[in-house]
Amino acid sequence: MGFEDITRNFNNYTKECIIEYSDERSFLYSFEVKDGIINPCELREYFFQTVSNSSWANYSYLVAEGINDRAMDELQLLCASFKIGFIRINKNEPTESEIVIKAPKTALDWKMINRIADENKDFQKYLKNITLSYKGHSDKYAAKPEWDLN
Repeated sequence: MGFEDITRNFNNYTKECIIEYSDERSFLYSFEVKDGIINPCELREYFFQTVSNSSWANYSYLVAEGINDRAMDELQLLCASFKIGFIRINKNEPTESEIVIKAPKTALDWKMINRIADENKDFQKYLKNITLSYKGHSDKYAAKPEWDLN
C-alpha cells in the first residue's frame, strides 16, 4: 500500500475547495461559447479550445447558435472521443436552447485545477465562491459567495 499527498504543493484556494468539495453534492460545468453557426473550417479550432478550457470540470460543453450539417458528423466523433457535449443556443429565446450532444460526467483533475488557480485570479475567485457556497450550507455565519452574474 502507498499514500501520496498530491495537495502538499497546492495553493490555499485549491486546498480549501478540495476540503469542501464533494462529487455527491455538486458538479462543475465548463462552457465554451461561440457566436454564430460553426462551419467545418472553424470546428476543430473551437472544439480544441473547448477541450483545453475544460480540464477542470465534470461536464464540458461547446455552445453555439448552431452547426453546419457538414460539420455535425465530425463534431459527434470529437465529442465522443474527448467527452465534450454540444449545446445549440437560441439567442432570441434562451430557454428554447437544447443539448444536442450530452456531455458525459468526468472526474475532476485537481492538479490542473491547482495549476489554473496558480495562474488565474478569476479562477481563484471561482474556487473561493464554491468553497463559500459549501460553508454556507453548514454555517449560517459563513461569508457568502459573490457570484458575478453580469
